[in-house]
Amino acid sequence: MNWNLPLVSIVILNYNGSRHLIECIPSVLRTSYPSFDVVVVDNASSDDSLSTLARFSDNRIRIVESKSNLGFAEGNNLGLLNTKGTYIVFLNNDTKVEPNWLVELVNVMESDPVIGAAQSKLLLMNRPSHFDSSGDFIDRFGFPISRAQGCPDLNQYQELEEVFSGRGAALIVRKSALRGGSPFDGEFFLQYEDIDLCWRLRLLGYRIVYVPSSIVYHIGQGTSSPYRVFKARKNAILLLVKNYSLANIARYLPCHILINILELANDILHTDSIAVRTKIGAYAWLLVNLQRIIAKREEVQMSRILSDWNCMRLMLKTKFSECVSFTLALGKAGKNENRINALGNRYLQLGLQEKQNFR
Repeated sequence: MNWNLPLVSIVILNYNGSRHLIECIPSVLRTSYPSFDVVVVDNASSDDSLSTLARFSDNRIRIVESKSNLGFAEGNNLGLLNTKGTYIVFLNNDTKVEPNWLVELVNVMESDPVIGAAQSKLLLMNRPSHFDSSGDFIDRFGFPISRAQGCPDLNQYQELEEVFSGRGAALIVRKSALRGGSPFDGEFFLQYEDIDLCWRLRLLGYRIVYVPSSIVYHIGQGTSSPYRVFKARKNAILLLVKNYSLANIARYLPCHILINILELANDILHTDSIAVRTKIGAYAWLLVNLQRIIAKREEVQMSRILSDWNCMRLMLKTKFSECVSFTLALGKAGKNENRINALGNRYLQLGLQEKQNFR
């Protein structure tokens, strides 16, 4: 370990990912940056993950075993508790990294103390000529989009630049910015917990950037499931309620709810009973847990030091009608991944164009 360089602790969360660890861990150990350690959190896997990890006899690796599946949010929080680094990298287990990926991230973080987090350039593992993400964005109504997902890499995003949020699949965070020691909100479990983290960092005065010279390959999520839909609908509203000012909650939350109602009506019209039950279940959860949600909101609002503008200047400036059309089109796309990616990128470009006009 090189004591002249800031120590970076890499947290890798694993749940039944033995087949991924075989590629992920060796690539991380080949990292050219000399001052790092690795904390692998096993989320109560039932496969042979622990025996796979035991093959790697490297004193830079520490294994933390959870007694239950804590999900993405609390699993990574557990990993953080076992870190010593100045910087923390949250790295998915289904990734493979280039040797210089970490050097590039650390150089950016060291260049500006106002940078709170930075995302690597994420390329698809099975199609390395295509993006998984070049940074995440969200519109004012609370619907997130991953930029360039599924698009060919034509060197169109080769500049270090500010984004609304970094993807948690390969995200470096300044540890001193993580107030309270728990970067992710456990209520999210999975879906949008990284956006919530970056939104809160922005409210504390930090910037979030995309680093194209740091390259990570990512398998990524499979097709959607009712459970993911449940978490996405619930967590999208959580994002708005926790992080917006009261004025912007009054302005944008009713729009978000109305879009959800229109989407639900479309599901009923097409007799999609699974989608209907899943989404109603998400809204019911929000009502039942309203008191907890308000308490979380108060905690965020009491600690913020900047106004909403610091976040909204990087949000997509799409119109309400455009958001409705996009959401309904996503419903018609079903599980067609190419169609979903095309719709998302078209909506994002529309929002970025409106953002330029807004300025």
